[in-house]
Amino acid sequence: DYFVVFYDQRGSGLSPRVPASQLTLESTLEDLDAIIEHFRGSGQVTLIGHSWGAMLVSAYLGRHPNKVRQAVLAEPGFLNIDMFERAGVHLGPRWEPWFLWFATRTWFESLHISSPDNEARKDYFMGKVASRANPEYYCGGRFPPAADNYWRAGATAMSAIFASVADEKGRPAIDLTRGLERFEPTVLLIASECNRLIGVDQQLAQKQYFHDVELRIVPHSGHLMFAEQPKTSVAMVRAYLRESL
Repeated sequence: DYFVVFYDQRGSGLSPRVPASQLTLESTLEDLDAIIEHFRGSGQVTLIGHSWGAMLVSAYLGRHPNKVRQAVLAEPGFLNIDMFERAGVHLGPRWEPWFLWFATRTWFESLHISSPDNEARKDYFMGKVASRANPEYYCGGRFPPAADNYWRAGATAMSAIFASVADEKGRPAIDLTRGLERFEPTVLLIASECNRLIGVDQQLAQKQYFHDVELRIVPHSGHLMFAEQPKTSVAMVRAYLRESL
């Protein structure tokens, strides 16, 4: 029914690894715009983003509202420093024994990885540890099998992009809401029922930044709704795509 383009962001997935100096929020937005320009012709596109991807889409909508026809934001993280502070999130490593044990075991596992490039070991460690860092994301604090579906996460990209917008205290001093009110079509905002950190309450608070937004909740799911409840999640997206034309 649709021509769908998936892409691996610069420095992650199958994309080549590049120096950290080439990995910023600005470069990430420029890459997305280049891809859109390549495929859209003279028309508009639909953007679908999940988690960090939804944060990226939010920033893009504020900059290029005329290039996008529809937008789906599946449980974006904090869109600005105000949302971050209101949530009371504390940066830094977790010190619970279970997490320290898991991180230590993962580090030893990473020592056996030597390919396909010199970033592979770091990607393995960061990808696996990040997937287990927040039990608050999932129903009952239990990690679903989908949490282990990590591969080539792009550890350098992850740290460099957020470092490019950090304040003097190391906080993510981003504002991805600038210009969002200029995007007039209805945005579909999806939240999971179980996520206690950036779930329903957080997304309800972030509705204020959009000109027009519809919030839908995926029941019996944590943050990885497209893997935990794929039929329900995809049905929500399909319904929105039909209804918002």
